[in-house]
Amino acid sequence: MASRTPCAHSTCDKRIGIFACEGCQQKFCRKHTNEHREELAQRLDTIVFEHDLIQQQLQNTSDSTTKHPPLFTQIDKWETESVNKIKQASSDARNQLQQLLNEHTHETMKAFRRITDDLKSRRTTEDYVETDLDQWTKELNKIKDEIIRPKNIDVSEDSSASVKLIRVMSRQAQIGYYPSTGERFGEAVGNMEVRESGRLAVSKSDDHASVYGTSLYSSGLHQISIEIVKASHWIFFGIISSSDSRQKRALSLPSAYGWFRSNDACVVSNGTINKGYGGFDGDIINDDRLELTVNCSERNIQLFNNRTKKRFEIPIVVKRCSLPWTFAVSFGFPEDSVRIL
Repeated sequence: MASRTPCAHSTCDKRIGIFACEGCQQKFCRKHTNEHREELAQRLDTIVFEHDLIQQQLQNTSDSTTKHPPLFTQIDKWETESVNKIKQASSDARNQLQQLLNEHTHETMKAFRRITDDLKSRRTTEDYVETDLDQWTKELNKIKDEIIRPKNIDVSEDSSASVKLIRVMSRQAQIGYYPSTGERFGEAVGNMEVRESGRLAVSKSDDHASVYGTSLYSSGLHQISIEIVKASHWIFFGIISSSDSRQKRALSLPSAYGWFRSNDACVVSNGTINKGYGGFDGDIINDDRLELTVNCSERNIQLFNNRTKKRFEIPIVVKRCSLPWTFAVSFGFPEDSVRIL
């Protein structure tokens, strides 16, 4: 006798399964086949209902952005926070810019007053030549440029922020102009000539010779512009303490600080030669124009080469090199020369 498959319905234990469902692959009796179909129909109704709800939501979303609040709320929050950040950054930038401009104007006025005093004094004493006129014109043009567009203040975007916030930065640089210090070459030790009313120093032998400036530097910030007219092999320029005795080899004085260009690039500190100090590379050639900044307030001297755009700095130990300071240049070959601009 053939075996019979019972009805798959959980509550039916007597009837035989005679109708097979293609979906679940089970057999049901007639009664439970009808119930099974009704269950499937109810599930379909539920699915259709969910379908209709989703359809309505899709229509609402496409019709109005206000019907999908979670994402738009997130965007609204981001917008509010970003606007607040931008407003705060703008306010901070304006305040910082105003502070920097005030400081810049103060420094510019100080420099301008120094030029004014220098002009009045030199005009009264008639102590000026063509190079003085050129220097004053150059300094006044620099001041005019600084008034229009200060070179030491920069406004840029902060690319590291998610919202690019504007920021104001100071380049942490001194304003790049100074009125004439009135520096001249004065006392020369060794075989050296001083010409052009103290502006040009020329070595006349292959022995050591040094020349010293007439100005004394005890406070504030000063700049000495020089031109390397000729430097055959080695040259030293820097400062010494004015209390030190003058000698032919200025770089050997115990208070000497400066730069010594020879076969090696050296820095002189307390009369001691140090090779390569502070990154000094000795790249100085004939016709180079150099700016020696004497900073009595910060106790340092700086060298800037207009050709290479390189800047070097040497800190000064005042116990070893007492104020006031004196400008000094040394040569070792005939016709080597330096001009004060």
